[in-house]
Amino acid sequence: MNASAPGRVYGYQQADPPHTRAYLQPWLDKLIAARSWPPSSRVLDYGCGNGWFTGWLTRQGFHAVGVDPSDSGIDIARRAVPQACFSTDVSRENLEHLGPFDLAICLEVIAHCYMPTNELRNIHHCLKPCGMLVLSTPYHGYLKNLAMAITGKLEGHLDTLLPGAFVHFFSIRSISQLLCEAGFENVTVGCAGRIPPLAKTMVVTCTKPRRAAPRDNHL
Repeated sequence: MNASAPGRVYGYQQADPPHTRAYLQPWLDKLIAARSWPPSSRVLDYGCGNGWFTGWLTRQGFHAVGVDPSDSGIDIARRAVPQACFSTDVSRENLEHLGPFDLAICLEVIAHCYMPTNELRNIHHCLKPCGMLVLSTPYHGYLKNLAMAITGKLEGHLDTLLPGAFVHFFSIRSISQLLCEAGFENVTVGCAGRIPPLAKTMVVTCTKPRRAAPRDNHL
């Protein structure tokens, strides 16, 4: 997917759905259906890429906003989903201007971000009290890492010089800790794609407290 600033910015050529749709879509269907959303609820698609998931959110009845630093991605998104709002400005100031939001999604993005705590605090800041974040990021646990090492795939997976490379590798414990440090609560983690010990990704839900912590400073 896409790195958010500061980080690498990727180019897009088409509006096709990402390959992650196959295992993320069922989770989004379930998580969004499990909560009652007020009319005209606002949702932020953080790191929206070509806007495919932003478009899906608009079809669910949300007022959707997609942000991504990729000019080519946002150009495609604006043409494909004219009813949504898109921006290449991922700064806290712009998110605050576009929000506040009832829901934020951040799919396969945070592992590409050089300073993920800052990104998550910015998302936290623009959510309404009790707002929900749905985040996915590749899963890294002992058995999966061991399997990748045995099959010779681990070294390439850890190569940060490749196009689209990850710069962070999260376990259930580390992504949960990161979200708590960013001010979120009620962190729940599920695994998607393959069997859980070898899962492709983690799907995490968490909420902004009713009263924001006073340490939520602008970094």
